[in-house]
Amino acid sequence: MQSFFAMIWNVEDARATRYAQSLHQRIARMPDGFERVAWHPGFALYDLSSGRRTHSALRLNLDDGSAGGAIFGTLFRADAVSAPTPVTAFAADEVIRLCQSEGKALVKDYWGHYVAFLACGETHAVIVDPTASIPCYYTMRDGVVLVFSHLERCRFLDMSGFTINEDHIRTLLAYDKIQNGQTGLHEVSELMGGQRLLVSGKGMAVDRIWDPRKVALDVHEPPAEAAAAELKATTDRVVRAWRHCHSDIVVSLSGGLDSTIVLHALAAGRGETPVSAAHFQLNSGDAPESRYARIACDSAACDLAHIYLDPQAGLQTLGTHPPNVRPYRQFLSPDLTTLLPGRFHHPGGALFTGQGGDHLFLVSRSALGFADHVRNHGLSAGTAGALLQSAHLSGKSIWRVLAETLPLLMGRPHVSAMADAVDGRQTLINHHARAQLDVASALPDWVRDPLGLPPAKFDQVSILMHMTQMREPFFTPSPIETVHPLISQPLIELCLRLPAYLLSDGGTSRGLVRRAFRGAIPEQIRLRMNKGHASRYFTDRVTAHREQIVDALMSGELQRRGMILRSDVEVFIRHDDYRMRDSGSLLLAYFAIESWLQTWVAMIGKPSSDS
Repeated sequence: MQSFFAMIWNVEDARATRYAQSLHQRIARMPDGFERVAWHPGFALYDLSSGRRTHSALRLNLDDGSAGGAIFGTLFRADAVSAPTPVTAFAADEVIRLCQSEGKALVKDYWGHYVAFLACGETHAVIVDPTASIPCYYTMRDGVVLVFSHLERCRFLDMSGFTINEDHIRTLLAYDKIQNGQTGLHEVSELMGGQRLLVSGKGMAVDRIWDPRKVALDVHEPPAEAAAAELKATTDRVVRAWRHCHSDIVVSLSGGLDSTIVLHALAAGRGETPVSAAHFQLNSGDAPESRYARIACDSAACDLAHIYLDPQAGLQTLGTHPPNVRPYRQFLSPDLTTLLPGRFHHPGGALFTGQGGDHLFLVSRSALGFADHVRNHGLSAGTAGALLQSAHLSGKSIWRVLAETLPLLMGRPHVSAMADAVDGRQTLINHHARAQLDVASALPDWVRDPLGLPPAKFDQVSILMHMTQMREPFFTPSPIETVHPLISQPLIELCLRLPAYLLSDGGTSRGLVRRAFRGAIPEQIRLRMNKGHASRYFTDRVTAHREQIVDALMSGELQRRGMILRSDVEVFIRHDDYRMRDSGSLLLAYFAIESWLQTWVAMIGKPSSDS
């Protein structure tokens, strides 16, 4: 997987220069063979990846030293008409344009999965691509700005100087998917998708150069058939672009709509890249999906491997959460790449998924599309049809649709779907943390302020926070890269610009993409309305490890610090009540937070061997 570490400093600052030199020496002594892939005075970038590819970083240095830097990751040109290939070099005028814009030209003229470092005169700019596909965190020590993707990979750093940010841990107890730039460590901040960090003699400043709300305000509403054709072409283009980056691909095939679309987009233009599929079967009471996975594979003429996931499998022990910047519930999930057949375990192998489709193609049962239509068109010839479509989509009467939407059209503020999601995660265990949470300050501005967007579109924008967490938060030594091809800037921007009611064409959840792939994927899957779930799998997992989880929560760091109460845990667990509650699986998230805390309690006060 891709992982990096970078340093930015003022070469005229003697203390910063000494510290940067000492860090370079420590990195050079590491047994992992970390490679310095780009450098110029005041900047160095290191590749910490496993299974490194030939071009992990694109250098941007000009001969006269007027501009420089590097782009870590994969980049495509936005103006490529057919399936683009990765950029492997820049012309001098491209480098100048990137640096003169301090990175703004990057999100306009290119797309991909990357973190960019630009030296623009006396200012350095760090830019994270709009999908935030590669984690990016930063801190400052001894005058040196340290930027990295996986802190647990940076064993050359002295971790003892970090301190636990209890306020943010309380926020994550309220809802562990919140991202707002803070982390579980006071000294470390996150640079999120579309953001830019500017480093100069004046210090550090963060701004946003890509805003999903501003993209969505540029409404694009062609006729449904033309919109469907554009949606299919864009989907095919981004999926096949990522195919060019890998020599062997296996698709994680759930049997649902989105992963089937990815599989068929690859299979239709597979060329010389082998494509097969794997279905991860849950050994639980959840409805099996294997029949649909087989239908999709047979239609695409691809091999299918069945891999079984057992909820009884051992739970990681406390204190073994990697020492990264915040807890992640993925800590308790198996690394799917390690379960793949052995032939994929080589550099160039990749696991493709259909993640992101729900957010972009818009899984929805909302009636708010009617409000969006009136906002965009006023009262028009299409108003009655929009009302009927919203009623059909939501399963509500037209009177109920009007009751829900008219107050919004009259000026009542709309609470974003993400804010509702936070409220929906309150349990007997985290209710104290939730009571202390100010949702308005805990969520980033683009999630809480519609900026003039109509309500259904704002809901779609706000749930992108879930989508941007579809990445690898932990470093793993596997050479297999996990790729979510649908989470690509061209497709994101198209789906944001298309109105919510158009994405729900015909009053059907994901209706437009169903129209777009008519004849391209099996009808049993294209028209399928029910989705597979893993809720029973996680409940079974909690049941299997109930004693371990309860002991950790009743006598661990969360309880010792007063973030949760022992009595609340007892009430929640009593009579196995968690089995009947949708929130029961959140015990796994709380356990992951507890394990992360115990990792850092052990780390703090323990200097690294090189410090």
